[in-house]
Amino acid sequence: MSHSVSRFLRNAALLSLAATSMAWAASTPEAVIKNHFKTYLGQTPDEVRKTDYGNLYEVRLGTDIVYSDPNGLYLIMGNVIDMQSKKNLTEERVDQVSKIDFNALPKQYAIKTVKGDGSAQMAVFSDPNCGHCKYLEKNLQKVDNVTIFLFPMTMLSDSSKTISENAWCSDNPAKSWQDWMLNGKKPVKTKVTCSLPAKEVKELADKLGIRGTPTLFFSDGTRVPGAVEAQDINFKLKTLR
Repeated sequence: MSHSVSRFLRNAALLSLAATSMAWAASTPEAVIKNHFKTYLGQTPDEVRKTDYGNLYEVRLGTDIVYSDPNGLYLIMGNVIDMQSKKNLTEERVDQVSKIDFNALPKQYAIKTVKGDGSAQMAVFSDPNCGHCKYLEKNLQKVDNVTIFLFPMTMLSDSSKTISENAWCSDNPAKSWQDWMLNGKKPVKTKVTCSLPAKEVKELADKLGIRGTPTLFFSDGTRVPGAVEAQDINFKLKTLR
């Protein structure tokens, strides 16, 4: 056998092996599940991984967790509970994937309020026309010794931007925001050349996967959506001091 023929056969064998490996990789459960989600649901998962329970595969869509069988034929929604330990395994994973780097938040786009000694820190994404946000604002009046970074959102209507900008560009943004949220007193814009960083806040919210307001973040990176009760906020902040 000539050297050229031998070399050709070796190269052919290597190509065949590479093709086989690629075909195997494409047919792994993770790849199949991703493909099926894209084909049937029109959404490509951010991550698919095998769990340690029930022969299930965890499918992450942003900060949402769902499950699939190995063949990607069934979508399973809901919480997985370890009955022995009583742990909510789904909730634990959601907490993990929802965490952010709090120190990396661009706080120059937030209205800052210092209550008491300001020792704990939290961030709030809030829309001025959001009823739940107004309820949260009332609860925040019962929270002390905390620095709050309020990122004004403009999700609900055009007036959300107007109200937010007027508060942002007032002589006292924190007071103007609270006056509106608590008492319905419209903020007055006093700084003529000032403008709300609405675009920057929206881009930040999109990056963080914020889909609704209010959304809270604590200094340990924990995310909590919704109008959280004051006692729960105080309990959380106590663990961070």
